[in-house]
Amino acid sequence: MPRLSIIIPLRSHSEDFETTLVSVLENRPDDCEVIVAHDGNYEDPFELAGEVCFAVGNDCTLLNLVRAGSEIATSPIVHVLADGFQATSGWTDSIDETFADHDVACASPLVCDMDDHDLILAAGWTTNALRLRRPIAHGATAVGRLEADRISGLFLAASFWRVSALRQCLKASSVATAVDFEAFASRWVKKAAYDIQIAGESRVTTYEDAVEIESVGFRTGYQLQSAGPASGAAATIGFAMLSCLTQPHRIGTWTTAAGRVAASILAGKRRQEIDRDLRKLASASIESPQAFEESQPQTLAFPVSEPLRRAA
Repeated sequence: MPRLSIIIPLRSHSEDFETTLVSVLENRPDDCEVIVAHDGNYEDPFELAGEVCFAVGNDCTLLNLVRAGSEIATSPIVHVLADGFQATSGWTDSIDETFADHDVACASPLVCDMDDHDLILAAGWTTNALRLRRPIAHGATAVGRLEADRISGLFLAASFWRVSALRQCLKASSVATAVDFEAFASRWVKKAAYDIQIAGESRVTTYEDAVEIESVGFRTGYQLQSAGPASGAAATIGFAMLSCLTQPHRIGTWTTAAGRVAASILAGKRRQEIDRDLRKLASASIESPQAFEESQPQTLAFPVSEPLRRAA
């Protein structure tokens, strides 16, 4: 059984996917499996069937592709690296140490600028009344202890998970998008008394303006507010307006605030569905790696037995 499953969701047939895949294969760690999750339209032009596994999702959204990949993963730890992100040398070397503590459910790598690997764009996210899903250590070259202690959640597009925790959160029927999932998983980890860590020795890279680590816009504000902890409409409106005053020059701040206000007024039913899922799933414990190893592995679409070849 491999120690790590790396899921690469194929959301579009673009150079970004090829670059991500090549970066993983060129830096592939020992004792891992690589899973390419797609919507059924990928024809494997590089003939990688002997080197990677393929999982087919219902569509090409990030959430459903991760779900498909996690269903066939055979490792106790799963790494998601979406197209548009790139692996670096040795980026998984310290992951076993990160998950040595049984209470750790998931961990964030350092997501760095593609043009400057020392510049951190995000190390997971934190949230407060003024700003939801704020990237940790954005613009810094290191993550301070206080910043690390504030971590509330992960960006799904670049994340590490104990496989049982990932599958548990993916059971939430109320979760429809990656943003929903991130907010729900943050609450689930906290309610179930598990931990989120920053894998400080793990670096992946992406574009400076990658949408996966951005947290502005009406839809994002609506989703985060409706999936996050409940707060009264009056308080939400007040904090949303205050956040606009702190960054009045950013249009995204205003549209995000509008989404939060709309959710506080209109998303009552949706919040009830999310809270119901949270109560139902939070009581389940995360399996230890040993318990996972004793379970029956999923059947892989393709074996992972051939030596590594370059994808391009």
